Amino acid sequence: MSESDELQMTGLELSPRKIAYLKFMFRQEEPTVRTSELAESLGVDPSTVTKTLDELSNAGYVDHIPYKGVRLSPAGKDYASFLIRRHQILELVFSKYGLSPEEVCEEVTRLEPFVSKKAIEAICKSMGYPTVSFCPVNPEMKILWSAARHFGDVLNFVLVAKCLVLIKKCFKSSKNKKLTDRWKSCC
Repeated sequence: MSESDELQMTGLELSPRKIAYLKFMFRQEEPTVRTSELAESLGVDPSTVTKTLDELSNAGYVDHIPYKGVRLSPAGKDYASFLIRRHQILELVFSKYGLSPEEVCEEVTRLEPFVSKKAIEAICKSMGYPTVSFCPVNPEMKILWSAARHFGDVLNFVLVAKCLVLIKKCFKSSKNKKLTDRWKSCC
């Protein structure tokens, strides 16, 4: 995928299944992911993983490393970053309408493949370009979610989330494995 292709990304190029693959790979600490990890985590057969990875490779989103697995290509990293951002922005939007955190995540996951990059950019602009968001389904984020709903606006949600990012950095640098493991599931 060339730079000109990346510039023309609409956000509607991939199916929900392929979106799940890129987001999973993007969130991994190791750059190379084994097909067995993908199959287990996404609950699909290894043959389905192989077929989907071939399609993603042909589209320029992943690179296959023989006998090791696959990794996101530079274009794949950019696209996956957009996918994560789109999910977070839509969660912020849906959080305003009385849905539980679990319902928000479920609805956003169903809806996000059909929301274009142009629409996300317009939403971001109308929200004042929020810089931080977390998936409200993670246990550590439920306090943040409650705070955002209590204060009733995205700005407060973002400010509280920024504080949590600083706390997370402290935990990540900690030698205490239990503390650092609790923060690995952030969106």
